Order: sequence, then structure tokens, then C-alpha cells
Amino acid sequence: MNKEIKKPVILGIITGLSIGIHPNSLFIAALIGSFYLFDILINKEKKLKHLLIYVATVGVFAVFFIILSLYFDPNFFTNYKTFGDQFNVFAEPISRISEIKNFYLKLFYQVSGTYYIPNIKLQLILFPILLIINLFKFIYYDEFPGSKKVGLILFGVIALNITYIVIGRYNQTSIVFIFPLFWMLFVLTFQNMKFHKYIYIVTISMVLVISIINIKPYLNNDYNNYLNNIRTFIDRDDTVLANLNAEYYFENGKLFDYRNLHYLKENNMTFSQYIDKNNIEFIIYPEEMDFIYNTRPVWNFIYGNLYYYYEDMQEYLSKNCELIKTFKSPYGMRLSMYMYEKDWSVKIYKVK
Repeated sequence: MNKEIKKPVILGIITGLSIGIHPNSLFIAALIGSFYLFDILINKEKKLKHLLIYVATVGVFAVFFIILSLYFDPNFFTNYKTFGDQFNVFAEPISRISEIKNFYLKLFYQVSGTYYIPNIKLQLILFPILLIINLFKFIYYDEFPGSKKVGLILFGVIALNITYIVIGRYNQTSIVFIFPLFWMLFVLTFQNMKFHKYIYIVTISMVLVISIINIKPYLNNDYNNYLNNIRTFIDRDDTVLANLNAEYYFENGKLFDYRNLHYLKENNMTFSQYIDKNNIEFIIYPEEMDFIYNTRPVWNFIYGNLYYYYEDMQEYLSKNCELIKTFKSPYGMRLSMYMYEKDWSVKIYKVK
């Protein structure tokens, strides 16, 4: 392979393969594409061909995975749209642009559903300051130490934020793509100062300290205890209706998730019919379900509206099931902001 096209092809293959792992691969594509674009616009180098080769390579994989998705689900596009509508993915462009402010505010105040959002207030204050300083330097000074690297990073940050808007799905996990860019920008901001020799040590130390502080609350045995309580009464190959957070214990195909109950109404099926149809032997019932039902519609986006099947479910639990275990666990609540607010109960029912 020609050395000139080898690099964009390899990068395209890596990005393309990542499409099959997670849709966040679009952020990787946007980031690499912005780097090529910077090369073309700023360095005046004729590398448009490289960008086109990269885009074409990624495009081949994108088409492949779309065809594969259609093979597994002929209604892939319809189902994708139905799912996306729950998160306003197809909202008007103006609405999506305005939503990006709320995206960052929710990250700042740690407002979330089931995702744990660490305390990143320091970074979300520091990063805009770094952005303004380096944007000013880049616009008003033709050359300064590390200017090309700064330009690449600025293009990358802009590309990622445009991608948020284009996708319209403001997933909290996608913020991780911005963090490495800003920490590199942090290093570059101070590289021409007297203490620049120590800036790498300072940066790495800051990242480690912040990470440890945020991880520390979860360095406990709560999850192991949660699974051990389940393990005492239920085997790995038993068929259960349970929360997604118990998936790691059960064999593939043995756990039916509460999220599936959202589709009972459109399939004209009752809760009891769903249990019978799937030969479910045990029901692991988290107190979270009662909390979400009693506070609806605030948390309806987690499992859909519980109203359709909640009463039927309670009646089935009382008449057709035997309560064999009740225990307390923070994993009886998937809403991360409430997990440690109280001792949430988890009940294990055996279907008669």
C-alpha cells in the first residue's frame, strides 16, 4: 500500500471497526476528521485526498454495519427512530443547539438518570478559561510555542461540540472525548513558562487526585453483596425478570430487563402474560420501581410509563409469587443521584 494513503486507511479501519462497538465512534471520526481539516486549512498542505480516503474507509464500515443491522432487524430504521424520539434525537436543529447548554449544566450539577456523574466542576470551570486564552492567542498571534498543536486541539473541541448537536443525543459518557484534549491544552498553555519542566508532573498528579476522589465512594463491596444476596437463592441459569445491573451474574439470555415492559402496551400484552410467555422463574423487584411510579412522569424516560402495567404487576406479585428474600442495597435504585440517599430494598420472588 502506498505510504501516503496507508495512515488514513488504517485510521479509517480502526474508526470503522469501533462503529460495531458503540455509536460514540462518531465522535472519534469527527475528531480525526477535524485534524485533517486543520492540516488542509491552516498548513496549506494538499491533504484533501487523505481526508477523503479516511471518510471513504469509515463510510464502507458504516454501510456494512447498517446492512448487518437490517439483516438482524428489517425494521432497523423505524425502530431506531422510535428509540431516538425518546431522547429528542430528531428534534429541530434550533432545539438541539439550545440543549447543549443544558447538557453542560447537568454535568456541572451532576444531574443524571442511571449514569454516575463524577464531580467535574473544577474541570468545567478550568476548561472554558483555557479555551478562551488559547483561542485568543491563536487568533491574534501568528506563531507562538505549540501553536500548531493548540490549533489541532481547538479544532477538535469545536468538532466534538458540533457532533453533539448533529447527533442530538446528549449522552453524558461522551464528555470523555473532550477531557484529554483540554488536559493537553492545559500543558500547552504553560509550556513556555519557567516551571514548564514540571507541568507534566503537575497535570498527571491533578488527573490522578481528581480521579481517586471521584472513584473512592464506589470502592466498596456493595455490588458484590448485591450479587451474593441474589446468588443465595437463584442459580445463574435460572430465568429472571430483574434490573439490568444484575446482568453480570446471569447466563446470556436468562435475564429479562424491566425496560422491556415498556413495550407491553403496544404488543397488547399484560404483565402476567409476559411472565408466562418467557417462562420466568424468579422476579427480582427493586424498590426503585415504586419510587419511579410514585414520582411519574419525572423519570418515565428510564422504563417508559409504568402506569400501564404497574397495578397488574403488583397483583401478580401478591397472588402468583412467593416472597423468599428481602435485603437492602444501593443497587435497588439505578438512579445514581439517589443510590446512597437511603437503604433501598430488593425483593426476590419465586413464581409459583
